[in-house]
Amino acid sequence: MDSVILQSPSILSLLIAALAVSAVSIIWRPAARAGTYISLALVSAGLAYALVSGASLAECAAASMVFLLLNFMRIIKNGGKNL
Repeated sequence: MDSVILQSPSILSLLIAALAVSAVSIIWRPAARAGTYISLALVSAGLAYALVSGASLAECAAASMVFLLLNFMRIIKNGGKNL
């Protein structure tokens, strides 16, 4: 099975950049809101490019679950306050 996301360096670099921005925004509190929006933009751009390149919906859903779980970690870390 060929993975479009793993075969394209531009898609992979967009998703890695989004992962790095998400991780920094979880650790560094002042960048939480801006980091979330930048990460959302990078993930959206990467997944849109992956879908245009021929990736399946299941492949894109699996890649986006990482970012969903990271955002849930932020909510758990803050105790549900100051979302």
